[in-house]
Amino acid sequence: MASKEEIPESAADRLRTLHEANGGNLEPEAVVEDARDKNSPLHSMFEWNDRKAAQIQRLDRAREIIRGFTIVYQTRTETIRAPAFVRNPATSKGYTTLASLRTDGDRAREALVREFVMVRGALTRARLIARALDLEEDIDRLLSGVADVQSRVMPPPGLQQ
Repeated sequence: MASKEEIPESAADRLRTLHEANGGNLEPEAVVEDARDKNSPLHSMFEWNDRKAAQIQRLDRAREIIRGFTIVYQTRTETIRAPAFVRNPATSKGYTTLASLRTDGDRAREALVREFVMVRGALTRARLIARALDLEEDIDRLLSGVADVQSRVMPPPGLQQ
């Protein structure tokens, strides 16, 4: 089953065909419908065992619920509604509370760096889109700024104070 890796050229061709066949609009439902055909190059990119697919969907939904849960924090100067849970920097999967990170500076910095990695990924994607559309302007400066803040939060090993 595929996730965010490169897709085979035959699958890319099929996506282009579906896009064109629907007047320049590609909808997930059309992709799934095409992929039901065992001869479709998209077929192997899906989990067709309903029990396994349901579990995958439930896990994805659980992640959405966890990420969407917020809690109110009071600082000295303001009230902040922030995520209650963030990815646990101590594990490759799982979440931990912001409250627990507030008392562990190293893990807190690791969690924040992980957030910056996601921001950089989104900005990198935006930069590619902007370049392809000839709309690139300040994205490189934004990426550089995020990298700068990230390095101040957690400098590379050997540069830590």
